[in-house]
Amino acid sequence: MQKILFISLLTGLFLSLKAQDTDSLHQSSLAVIGKSYGDSIVLRWAPVSAGLWAISNQQGYTIERLSYMRPEDFDPELYRKLTPQPLKPWPLEQWATIGRPEKNNPMAAVAAQCIYGKNLSIGKKDAGYFQQAGEMDNRWTLTLLAADISPATAAAAGLRFADRDIDPMRTYVYRIYPAVSPEIYPRDTAYIVINAGEKAAIPLPVIASAVEMENQIHIEWSREEHTPYFTAFYIERSEDRGKTYRRLTDLPFVSPPSQDSALYSPHMVYSDSIEENYRPYFYRIVGITPFGEPSEPSEPIMAMGRDRTPPPAPRNLKATYLGGSQVKITWEMPDVPGDMEGFYVGRSDNALSGFQPLHTQALSPSVRFFTDTNADPLKANFYVVASKDTAGNGQVSMAVYGIIVDSLPPAQPRGLTGKVDSSGRVTLRWNLGKEKDIIGYEVFFANAEDHVFARITDSPWRDTVYYDTIMVKTLTEHAFYRIVAVDANYNYSPFSAVLKLKRPDQIPPTPPVFSNYEVGNGFIRVEWIPSSSEDVAMHLLFRRETGGEWEQIALFPGKNMPTAYTDSMISPGTHYEYSIMAIDDDGLSSEEAYPLFLKAVDFSLKPPVKALHANLNSREKQVEITWQYPYSGQFRYTVYRAVNGGNFVSLGNNKSEIKTFTDRQIRAGHTYEYAVKVIYANGSTSGFSPQVKLKVE
Repeated sequence: MQKILFISLLTGLFLSLKAQDTDSLHQSSLAVIGKSYGDSIVLRWAPVSAGLWAISNQQGYTIERLSYMRPEDFDPELYRKLTPQPLKPWPLEQWATIGRPEKNNPMAAVAAQCIYGKNLSIGKKDAGYFQQAGEMDNRWTLTLLAADISPATAAAAGLRFADRDIDPMRTYVYRIYPAVSPEIYPRDTAYIVINAGEKAAIPLPVIASAVEMENQIHIEWSREEHTPYFTAFYIERSEDRGKTYRRLTDLPFVSPPSQDSALYSPHMVYSDSIEENYRPYFYRIVGITPFGEPSEPSEPIMAMGRDRTPPPAPRNLKATYLGGSQVKITWEMPDVPGDMEGFYVGRSDNALSGFQPLHTQALSPSVRFFTDTNADPLKANFYVVASKDTAGNGQVSMAVYGIIVDSLPPAQPRGLTGKVDSSGRVTLRWNLGKEKDIIGYEVFFANAEDHVFARITDSPWRDTVYYDTIMVKTLTEHAFYRIVAVDANYNYSPFSAVLKLKRPDQIPPTPPVFSNYEVGNGFIRVEWIPSSSEDVAMHLLFRRETGGEWEQIALFPGKNMPTAYTDSMISPGTHYEYSIMAIDDDGLSSEEAYPLFLKAVDFSLKPPVKALHANLNSREKQVEITWQYPYSGQFRYTVYRAVNGGNFVSLGNNKSEIKTFTDRQIRAGHTYEYAVKVIYANGSTSGFSPQVKLKVE
């Protein structure tokens, strides 16, 4: 509490200073305000900590002043002391002069006890450090509060100074600082500037409102509007319609703000307990400034206590369906108070809110039933009964549900549409049914139209738009939905038509595979096994010369596409690579098939070799073969041999410039036949040469 009160004091000092607009303030270890009274200037200050206050009570405060008539005359070297000796609290024996009962100043006794008393708290003599620190804060806070309320107490506590040697035509600058050495306790100097000719008026407090309770009245006024000017208040009440007032408290009323922001109130509130309701009282407040000055009383406000005790709530409600649109409501109330006005029956389609009265005049206090002839069979019908007394107080019963039997289901939902985005988010929409008692829709899903549809809504969906998420990385190409409508009695409509939605395809088709090829005279034919994916839209066939760029040479759309292609746009002797890929109906491409490497062969016959001879070298046991070929170019010779009339088999190859061949693999008793063929680099060949025959003995 002590820190809250001090905050209130500092707030009062600072904001009061700002409101007067007659001085300025330097934030320091002291909070200072001042006020001109025309013939004097009064200064009020407060140390910002309990420690500084305690040491300043011993060392005192020093006040210095300078003055000027024009700003250009200001000279900071002209300060002079107004306190030859530091200003300290009065000695204890001197306080009796202001604290006697006839002085009617209880604040003096409070401040004197705080400054000189041995102990403010009740507890053990060996109180710990924290308790001692808390007591110091209490002493400091209560002293500042007492000084705010009582000018004499402020002067006696060394927290007030009146400068009576002033000229109304001059401006005065005061500086105040604790007379303690900075090495002993940190402190600095507070400054304030006051124009002696400007006197600030005390504003009139204003009561904002009065809250009339039973045997109690709350008087409220704005904290923000009054804190800049007033530290405390007197609350006064009149019982004779404003002719005479008396104060409701012996001490001024203080309402410090809560340090907990959750409990902060923008109003100051005084609660007055009264014995008699409906008796008018007049209230007014008197503000007390930090200089201890009372304001003029506020304008009075009239208030009275009122009956706020409601009658008992009706209980044991029952709602009985009578057929058609009629529901009978019954209730109980054993003890009816004497000021009972009657009952009101309300109905809503929501058990917690929205109840509307079913009649304008209160039912007699003796009535215990009411028949609703207008119940809506297509909505929920909840009922409450309220009891009300002549003062307008009332209580409401618990709600009861009026059950109306409904076995008619809603019509089949229509207009079901949907779309799927690339991430698999599904948006479904449908038309709202015309039935008033529809409470929602159930949504069902399947991966195939002939599968069992599974419900994907936990409860009836209260909208005509529904969002779902499906897998897109799957070989299942479509998703299927249908819905049913549900009414308030949980009657289900027939299923809607099935909605078929295509999934966004993120899985490319499987690649085709080459299965065969044929190289013919002037053509190359390739065959393949097509992609096995169901959603294939086309196959693309590519070709390139080895080391060159791929080019598309054929496109095969549709599912029943060819599986072979004959390429006649070739050049004999050229090496070609073929590849093929599949593309599905979403534009996704398969991997390219592993390339097929083929060479276009020149099937035109070149001239055969001539003058083929085969000679037996008996000594070396070998056959030496020679021939003639009068042509040049990129080619080679292949030598063939047949043994004993068998098939010709290649023996080896020679370069174009070598026209001899030696067969060292011969055996006696065998007959050998020889032939030579020319094979060109572009794949073309000559015919076989004339054959020569030789028998080895």
